[in-house]
Amino acid sequence: MKLEALLGDFEFEACDDIKSLEIADIATSADKIGSGTLFVLYKSIKFDVKSIIGYILGKMPRAIICDGDLAPENTDIPIIKVADARRILPYLYLRFYGVSLNKMRFIGVTGTNGKSTTATLISKMLREAGQKVGFMGTGIISIDGEDINGTDYSMTTPDPELLYSTLARFEAAGCDTVVMEISSHALHFGKVAPISFDIALFTNLSSEHMDLHGNIEEYYKTKLKLFNQTKLGIFNFDDYYSRKAYSEVRCDKASVGVVRKGDAIATDVRLNGLDGIKFIYRYGDRLLNVKSALAGAYNVYNAIMALTAAIAYGVPPCIAKRALGKVTRIDGRLETVSEKPRVIIDYAHTVEALTNVLKTIISVKKAEQKLILVFGCGGERDREKRPQMATVAEKYADLSIVTTDNSRGESVVDILEDILSGFKNTKSRKVITSRAAAIQNAILSAADQDIIAVIGKGHERYNIDKSGYHAFDERKIIREALNKREDIKLKDADTVNSSTNA
Repeated sequence: MKLEALLGDFEFEACDDIKSLEIADIATSADKIGSGTLFVLYKSIKFDVKSIIGYILGKMPRAIICDGDLAPENTDIPIIKVADARRILPYLYLRFYGVSLNKMRFIGVTGTNGKSTTATLISKMLREAGQKVGFMGTGIISIDGEDINGTDYSMTTPDPELLYSTLARFEAAGCDTVVMEISSHALHFGKVAPISFDIALFTNLSSEHMDLHGNIEEYYKTKLKLFNQTKLGIFNFDDYYSRKAYSEVRCDKASVGVVRKGDAIATDVRLNGLDGIKFIYRYGDRLLNVKSALAGAYNVYNAIMALTAAIAYGVPPCIAKRALGKVTRIDGRLETVSEKPRVIIDYAHTVEALTNVLKTIISVKKAEQKLILVFGCGGERDREKRPQMATVAEKYADLSIVTTDNSRGESVVDILEDILSGFKNTKSRKVITSRAAAIQNAILSAADQDIIAVIGKGHERYNIDKSGYHAFDERKIIREALNKREDIKLKDADTVNSSTNA
């Protein structure tokens, strides 16, 4: 592809006549540079990019696009200076992959918690109505329900290269609609800037990603960017920041609520512990008696947000309700893996999400049962929440086993110390660094009637440490521990029988 076609109408500065240059690919990683590569160089939040410019030049890319103050000197490689290389990157990939955005409609879901469940429910409602749906969510990319991502895919919103190459696949597959989770990182770095959304949803907002945003107000302002590029915004009136956004955005808008009355409301709500929820849904003159297998008060909000989006999109209410009723679980969200003891896994990795999950479990826990919690916190992420997670754990769990969870490049000891600083009673917690060993310890030490909550990874099938991605399937680890538990029981029974017979 000609560089001229990639640059389009962007303003740039270059010493050479570069428009006719033939570009074979685009890269942002020096390790992916080939002889025909257009390399995009921009400022990093993790390291000084100027330190690697020599290495980049040595790889001899076809041309380099960069911020003006990063431009290398004294090189024969064509240099194109722009105001903000990171901001134009999604447009470069959009053009490179030839995506026709007007051939698909887009629905985006943003917020701190509930994005995955809400987006998944919307996708299922659209598919029930006959739409072919491309889906991008946390750790999952699919076409009409069939996963197309690798097992080590972990992002909420993909980086531009994967995002726009995936949209090209969606288009080629004939997808009518794309449902996407939109992270604050994606909005902060402009990953989805070229996309116009038919509908965007704001689920809720609580403290998260402070390592990037600094404070919750900046986090909130970042979320608002999505509603500058959407036709209709849907907001949760029972959440302060979502309600605030409703009052500030200029797009068409609709609201949902349970406590506060919105355009759509849930009344007569019944929480049936881990067995699901029931409520009456009202949206205009539409009235639905809704029953869902998804448990917890927070799933009432996820359900009414999804129903409102689907109906606003044009899905008949009866079809949207039918699709919701068919969802027996969301992978890795309050998912029961075993009954004796009851082992539950969940993706909760924020203070609010952990609180919601544990409250739901506590609502069905009997006095004679113990709740054993296994959890950790991710490395190179918001440190402020770590002791807060411990405070929540101590409030609800009889025993907390603190362990690792995607430590990435950060010291495991530092992460664990941050978490442990939030506990007041050292007798209510213990530390087992190996997550697999922590899970096994919980299962082997529990009584049959106890509840074990393994929190933080949910649907993920990998663990990330300093050396990268490693296969890590908690379901497999749980099954192995349960098998070991049964073996121990059988051996103990044999020992008792032998002693009796003797």
